[in-house]
Amino acid sequence: MNGSDRTDVETEPRSTSLQSSAGFAVLVGAAGSLACTLFAGRHNHSMVLVTIFAVWVLSPFAGMYASNRVSRRASGRSRDSLHAASVILSICSLAIYAVEAIHPPLHNTAWAFLMVPGVMWLIIGIDFLIAARISRRR
Repeated sequence: MNGSDRTDVETEPRSTSLQSSAGFAVLVGAAGSLACTLFAGRHNHSMVLVTIFAVWVLSPFAGMYASNRVSRRASGRSRDSLHAASVILSICSLAIYAVEAIHPPLHNTAWAFLMVPGVMWLIIGIDFLIAARISRRR
């Protein structure tokens, strides 16, 4: 049997491992991003503004969680693509938020907490479209 004859059954342990990693990364990324958001906004006297930022920052993680749930019905390659994107986005966004939250209060940190979720949503959407296209080809 050559590499092209592999079935989804043979790749299932790898997919399950990646699925678990994606779920863990989304959870840790969401919690860490929320902590960074609250830390960066600790000097802001408007709790409404901090809450809006927190919801905006958490929204891509909710989207990744939902896409990972939906992808359980997808083919192996498209499912793995969504899970890998979840891991990568979670790590990268958490790193950006941590760096921005640690800067002195004089540094304008709002840009990261505004732009990163938007970029994450864009990447999630593109990855979801690619995964759907891969699934349709099968």
